[in-house]
Amino acid sequence: MTVSRSSRQSPIFILTAARSGSTLLQRHLGAHPLIAAPPETNLSNLLQTFIFVSTVLRTSLVGEDIFDLDNPPAELLEQVKLLGSQPLNQYTAHLGKARWCEKSLTSVYCAELIRKVFPEAQFICLYRHGMDMVASGLEANPWGYSGYGFEPYVRASPENLVAALLHYWLDTVRPALAFEASNPEICFRLYYEALVTEPEVTLQALCEYLELPWASEMLDPNSVFSSGSSSEIGPGDHKVQFTSQIETESVGRGVEIPVRLVPELLRQALNDTLKELEYPTVGSDWNMQPALLRVTSASRRQHMTTSLEKIFAGVVDKLQTLGLPGNPKPIRVIIDTVPRLEWLIDFSTRQAIFGAEVQERETAIVVAPEAFINLASGGVAAGSLLRDNVLRFASETSQREEVEVVKLLVSCLLDSETI
Repeated sequence: MTVSRSSRQSPIFILTAARSGSTLLQRHLGAHPLIAAPPETNLSNLLQTFIFVSTVLRTSLVGEDIFDLDNPPAELLEQVKLLGSQPLNQYTAHLGKARWCEKSLTSVYCAELIRKVFPEAQFICLYRHGMDMVASGLEANPWGYSGYGFEPYVRASPENLVAALLHYWLDTVRPALAFEASNPEICFRLYYEALVTEPEVTLQALCEYLELPWASEMLDPNSVFSSGSSSEIGPGDHKVQFTSQIETESVGRGVEIPVRLVPELLRQALNDTLKELEYPTVGSDWNMQPALLRVTSASRRQHMTTSLEKIFAGVVDKLQTLGLPGNPKPIRVIIDTVPRLEWLIDFSTRQAIFGAEVQERETAIVVAPEAFINLASGGVAAGSLLRDNVLRFASETSQREEVEVVKLLVSCLLDSETI
């Protein structure tokens, strides 16, 4: 592919929070024949450090503080531009490409400085729903929060990691939104959800903004996820190295985050930002919202529905001989798909009824389809699903009642209680 005279040669910067799809986007961009997309270089840190050192030394020579760190003189901006762009230009030339893209997580905090150093640059503002980002952040850090910029927030709120990561998200997304509002002509807003659910449409629009010809390689799994790719080794989301296709299952997982862990004032701030991004807001019924794209194809949905029907047919058989304690409330099992599937386990009639009307005394639980099927086969303990909020109650319920309901449910599914 040759570069036309009209094609831009300007650098590209991705402004985003952690766990929001920047490594996936980097892979798509790096698959384009004209774009070099290295791992995170923290270029913005270099720019800031060089300007700070130069300003301190110049001030010392002059003998008075006449240099403004926020407004460096033009000659200093040229110097730092040469210093910062040289290794990236060499990297780009080595790959035989025309432009480079920088995706470091620190860029969002000094976007204005980047704009001054690279006035010809274009910016991609990448967003993901805050609750989904929290779910991803918690999953990605099972042994401690030493990466992604989460550490100071976790230290400030060690008793509530959900609140900690939401504060991080707000402190990262707000600067991106402010920069986008101030510089609309050089910014392209991109949603993670659109990238994974409609990659072709989304990437074609991005190429048009970047004034680049469309390249089908951007959707070719062998180009995007190939082992040994130049964009593979280095800082970023290492999960991508073990990925061979775009995954949609993570969209909507934020509904599993217990809404009670989001303090009221934080929830207000969160919802203000979500509204600005045109995302669904977080209300008291958040944990009852459907997780989007739990089922991604008609064939998969049919297979899942068949499995669930067999499970509940087995529940009916089990109910005929099950000894019941007292007069238990009916249990409504809401399978978290789009649209939702619901079965009511009625202990008075010993039936499991699909799509039954709501009962006055019932207890409703929400569970992801794969998790419920796994629970019914004995492949996972119910306690693990409760702990991870993959199995959750639709209304406020005491811990004691939760345990009793789940034990009763498991007794309907298995020969022994796997709690």
